[in-house]
This record gives sequence, C-alpha cells and structure tokens, in this order.
Amino acid sequence: MTENQCDSTREFKEQFARQIASRPSEVKIVLDGQYKKAYELLDDAVSARLTPIIVGPPGVGKSLLARKFAYDTQRPFYELFFDELMSPSHLIGTFNPAVLVSKGYCMEAFEPGPLLLAMVGGGVFVAQELNRASEFCQNSFLEPLEEKTLYIPRLGKIRANDNFVFIAVANPYEFSGAHRISEALRDRLHVWISLSYPTKETELKIIAANTPENKLDPETMQKIYNIIDQSRQSEEFSKLVSVRTGISIARIASRYAEMDLLTDSVLVDIAYQSLLGSVTERNARWKENKLKGLIRKSLTCK
Repeated sequence: MTENQCDSTREFKEQFARQIASRPSEVKIVLDGQYKKAYELLDDAVSARLTPIIVGPPGVGKSLLARKFAYDTQRPFYELFFDELMSPSHLIGTFNPAVLVSKGYCMEAFEPGPLLLAMVGGGVFVAQELNRASEFCQNSFLEPLEEKTLYIPRLGKIRANDNFVFIAVANPYEFSGAHRISEALRDRLHVWISLSYPTKETELKIIAANTPENKLDPETMQKIYNIIDQSRQSEEFSKLVSVRTGISIARIASRYAEMDLLTDSVLVDIAYQSLLGSVTERNARWKENKLKGLIRKSLTCK
C-alpha cells in the first residue's frame, strides 16, 4: 500500500467514524435444514476470504442469513437494493455541491455511500438483488472484490478494512427484471449458495417463530401450510408464494383465534387478502372465485 493510499484510508476512517452503522439488532431466524447448511457455507466462505452470493426466489430468507451473519460477527451492516436506475454514486458516494463550492474537493465535502462505509468500517455490505443492477453499476464492484481497494477521484485510493465482507443476494434469472451478471463480476463471486422454499417442518417452525402472539393450534397451522403449498403448485399464480405470506396469514389468524372468532370461513378471507397480489391478472371476479376456490380446497388437504 502506497503512502498516499495509506493517508487517504486513514483520513476516511477519521472523517466517517460517526457515520459507521450501529451493530445490527438480533435476528429471528430458524437455522434448520437448508438454512443451517447455507449459514455454515456462508461462514466458511467469509473465513476463507471468498466472496459469497446467495441465490433463491423472493421471500426464502436470503437477507436474513446475511443479517444473522453480521449480528453474530458483530460487524456493522449495510445494504443497497438495486434496480436499473442505480448508479455507482449510490454505492460509493458523491461530493456535496454546497460544501464543494466553499471548501473545494476535500474529505469534508464528500458524502460516502454504503459500500465505502462498509469498506472503511469493516462492515458487511449486502448487494440486494444484484442481478437487477446494470452492468455499468456491477463494474463498481470489480476493484473492491479483487483488490480490496476503491479509488475515489480527487481523494485517492481507499483500502478496505480486513473485516470488510461483501455478500451478494440475487433472484433466479426467470424472475422478471433480472439482468445477467457480467462475466467479470461472476468470476469474482466464488461461492454460490442456493436456497429454495423450505420443507414443511422448517416452514412451520419459521411461521411460529415469527408469530410471537401465536394462538393457533396445530390443525390450523397445518391448514395455513396447505394453503401456501397448494398455491405454489397452482399454475394460476404469477409468482411463487413466499414464506412471508404464511407468516402474514398466521399473524392475522392468531388475532381472530385469541377472540375465538377464527373459523374456516374467516381463514379463507384472511388467506385471500394475503395471496391476492400473487395471482395472475385477469378480471377481478375471476380472481376472487379462483383464488377462494383454491384456498377452500386447501383446507381439506391432509
């Protein structure tokens, strides 16, 4: 590391010390089945100084794994959700025009982005939905992942803290809006961790763990799982139903159960409202009849 690079890194640490994120709060997650294996692989990848990427459909707990890792290792946590409009300045930072006019190009005039803060503070940076980022934006990661440095025009080159961790999160390519990850970036993503929808036993544990006011008996929990499972198998749905949907149904159903008002009819209405956004668009009447019919059928499953 050159003297200029060393000085720049030291100045950034001093300048941005107050902007380093606080430690993430405790994360509720069920480390069972695939999640236990995925977490262990994530920990192994970071320990071996390899860059991991977690791939899976929406709502299977990809982000929770990253948050859990940051909490367990007591690292500051940063994340950024990507889309086509995201630019490198959102990641790295930019000069504040007002300060720039009065003080010129200096550390004080620069407002750092989450990637730079994670590098300087030895934190975890999570690139959410990485395959929604344009290739122009993806290229911003090449230097930090390969050299563990980042060049800031007019300020110099910054070297990452040894504790800096980059974790990518991506949806499968069949989901709309996804871009292909560039070959240059793929070459720097060393460990691909795959997640799918959990087994019945694990999903029920997740729903229960995220419904602290749970007043539901095992039979009702089974009905909720059947609704989710049948919805995922239906060709009428435009996207797979996430674990979050089951949690939503259980939380609302638990309130009705506490008042002794939960019936199959009420459960159908709760599930309908929770699943409404996942059904393929046609006319509103078709949607209601088809979806409620599927839910009622699910309640009879064993």
